[in-house]
Amino acid sequence: MKASRRLKHSWLSVLSLNVQGAIRRNIGELESYLLQHKIDIAAIQEAQLPTSAKVEAQGYKTFQHPGGDVLFFVAAHLLPFTVMEQPADEDQLWIRLKGTAGSSDLFMCSAHMPQESASLESRKGGV
Repeated sequence: MKASRRLKHSWLSVLSLNVQGAIRRNIGELESYLLQHKIDIAAIQEAQLPTSAKVEAQGYKTFQHPGGDVLFFVAAHLLPFTVMEQPADEDQLWIRLKGTAGSSDLFMCSAHMPQESASLESRKGGV
């Protein structure tokens, strides 16, 4: 049996969520939400994970920025079409969904933009 390399639908269910550092303690609740609402892609901001920490959700692959602040959960059925792009910025993570049947590629970004009211030093990771 050969797996299809085409998407079955032309729509995606996408979620963007600022978890304010609570990703690890609330991963069970988030995982349930993703599955219940059939979310295809979840863009997560302010994960605040240590560089070596990993977080997983059942039925999804995690694409995580090396800095740990932004990530994507991508549903398993989209993995043959998903590529993580090289991070262009410390606060951004890009993925590309390869187009099928003549469709263009779709690029998605999860970004954390520190508040302008914060000092320049704190926005750059200082005090």
